[in-house]
Order: sequence, then C-alpha cells, then structure tokens
Amino acid sequence: CDVTEFDNDSAIDNNKASLLSAFSSGYILTQILGGYLADRYGAQKVVPISAISTSVILLFLTRETSVTSWTHMYFVMGLVNGPLFPACSVVLTSSVDQSERAKSAAIVDSFAAGGTCMATLTPVLAAYMRYGWKGIFLFVAFAEALIGVACFLWLPPSRSPPSTIAMEKEKTKDPETITIPTTPTLTESLTRILLSTQSLSLYTCHSCDNFCKYILNAWSATMLVEKFNVE
Repeated sequence: CDVTEFDNDSAIDNNKASLLSAFSSGYILTQILGGYLADRYGAQKVVPISAISTSVILLFLTRETSVTSWTHMYFVMGLVNGPLFPACSVVLTSSVDQSERAKSAAIVDSFAAGGTCMATLTPVLAAYMRYGWKGIFLFVAFAEALIGVACFLWLPPSRSPPSTIAMEKEKTKDPETITIPTTPTLTESLTRILLSTQSLSLYTCHSCDNFCKYILNAWSATMLVEKFNVE
C-alpha cells in the first residue's frame, strides 16, 4: 500500500513486525474453533460470515491511516478468516463422494495458491491504477461480499454427522437391543485427532511448508526495498 498514507515512516518502522504478523496471529487462533463451528453449525453459515466480515474490515481499512489501527484490523481479519479452510473441508466431506474428495481438495488448494500468486501482482496494479491500493481493497471487499451472499444461498446444508445417522437407524430396532452411540466431547475428539500418527505427520509437514512460505511472503517486500533499493 502507499505508506505515505500512514502517520509517519517511524511509526511503520517501529510496528513493522506487528503489522506483518498480525493476520497470521489472528488466523491461527480460530483454525480449530472454526472447524468445530463448521461441524456443529454447518459451512453454509460459517463461510458467509467469514467472507462478509472480511469485506467489512477491508472497507474500514480504506479509511484508516494509523499503523496501529491497521495492525488491529489485520489481526481481526485473521480471526474471521481462520474458520474458512476448516469450513471448506466440511463442504467437501458432506457434498463430495469419498472417491472424489482428494481430487476436490486438491482443486480447492490449487485455487487458493493461485489467488496467492495473483495477489503478488497487486502492488504493481496499485502503482498504476487511478485509485491505487484503495481501489484494490474496495474491489476485493465487493467480491468478498458477493461470495458471502452466494455461499449463503447456494452452499448445500451439511449432512447429518455419522453419530446422528446411527442414532436414527437405532430407533427402528427393537427397544431391548438399542445401543445409543456416545458422542465424544470436544476435548476427547481433539485428543484423538491431534495425537494420531497420521495427523502428526500431516500437520507437521503442512506447518513446515507454510512456515517457510509465509516467512518468505511476509518479508520478501522488505528485503527487496532494504537490500536492493527496489521502489
């Protein structure tokens, strides 16, 4: 963005680390909670709320010139974006056949990566557009609002979880032979998920990959300006 819009250059230097890490700090706090909410209330509610909340924050950012305000809003934006990927997983689980889920997840992830690649062009666009970075923020805010409304209208309701389906089947049996399955608590569920060998392998690999990617993404602009005097 155009740093001359902020309070002053010293404020940016003093808050650079906080500003660059604010989004990810908020994002990580609501990842697990987002998955829980999507499982419980359905992605049809979680995704629109996340998208529309992001749209509102982007609109506020176009009017703020304080580095502190930007840092706080980036943090909140991370919080409301945290549930997005878990909610997408719920959509795939509830609406895609098991044999097609890996391919569908790969398509979702590739579009996310494609969006990240396209975002790297926005500083160039901001430099040559009439309305600069504010125009880009307004465009993205409008797109996020449309996506939120579209998801609310067209995302299929989540199917009943397996435990609910099992209970419905049990109701048709002889009352003397009914065995009601117990639903694990949130703590029991998280313990089973997080400590399994498959989960440990997956999230260790994924976290290392994202650590490298986001470190490079967050600091590359600073490095180019400070080390190579790029405008």
